[in-house]
Amino acid sequence: MVNGAEVTAMLDTGSPISRMPRKISKRLNFQNEREPPKGRRFVDLNGNDVNIRRTFTALTQLNDAEGEVNWWEVSAKTTPILGMDAFEKLKLKLIQDVETDTDQINQIQEEMKADDEINQAEKESIKKYSELLYSKYKEMFTRVGEIRNSE
Repeated sequence: MVNGAEVTAMLDTGSPISRMPRKISKRLNFQNEREPPKGRRFVDLNGNDVNIRRTFTALTQLNDAEGEVNWWEVSAKTTPILGMDAFEKLKLKLIQDVETDTDQINQIQEEMKADDEINQAEKESIKKYSELLYSKYKEMFTRVGEIRNSE
């Protein structure tokens, strides 16, 4: 939530700033807007300039975390982004990736392979049983799957 209004935002650990498109920030009617800082240039993931129109501070809530976050209004049509500045203000912790345990991955892959083999064996068994029933009670079947005079 931003200033009490429901806002869906993406958490972006690669963004140093929190930004919101003009269309959404206009709807929230912020009173404490400021001119963007001069001399700073931001680019998006594709290398395009991010046009900062104004900045404002807003009470921002994410689950139980709450704090005053500096938002940057951008002219681009984009999803609001909570950047690393918001992580600090909301006292969020970023859990680092841990080294992958290759033994555990190999074990899971072996289990999945065993499950596939069991499933294949079950399919073969069902197929053989179906063929046996058909050959033994051929007169009951007009074609596979249909039973005639089953009473």
